[in-house]
Amino acid sequence: MDDGHAGSAIRVGGGVRHRYNDGKLLLAAGRTALLKHTGWDVEEDGLFGAPPIRVAVGEEVHISVLKALSLLGLGRSRLTRVPVDGQGRMRPGALPRLDDHTVVCIQAGNVNTGAFDPAGGHLWSCS
Repeated sequence: MDDGHAGSAIRVGGGVRHRYNDGKLLLAAGRTALLKHTGWDVEEDGLFGAPPIRVAVGEEVHISVLKALSLLGLGRSRLTRVPVDGQGRMRPGALPRLDDHTVVCIQAGNVNTGAFDPAGGHLWSCS
């Protein structure tokens, strides 16, 4: 169902290798969906000349996310690092304005504390 708002995905799995591969898949799906919403077909036209996409991540983003973003053609200069609390969770109030060109990467289990980023739908809706 396309209600004009960002979608969500829940990933369940284990092991660093699986998380990395699942993360790449989810980021690729998000990238493709956002560009499709603007009328851009990644499979047909590739990324050259595509509308820009911004990616919001927590300050304590895992290196595997950064690697996946670079492999998917979304360079680090497109990242917005969001401040985190003492447990490494993104502070939703510190997010940049979300729009239909933004992917928000939340983490389910900070590598140092195990804390989850808040994932309530009302926190992440586009304005």
